[in-house]
Amino acid sequence: MTKTNWNGKRIVVIGAARQGLALARYLARHGAQVVLNDKRAPEQLQAEME
Repeated sequence: MTKTNWNGKRIVVIGAARQGLALARYLARHGAQVVLNDKRAPEQLQAEME
């Protein structure tokens, strides 16, 4: 398996359920610029993101 270089990549994650949040965190830690999209308001997601 080859490792992907996520540094500088722009990625949109649709859905901020458990898997979406985990993926967004992983990608951000590895240098990607991540946009997380969900139907809930940002204020509702803030606690889960921290």
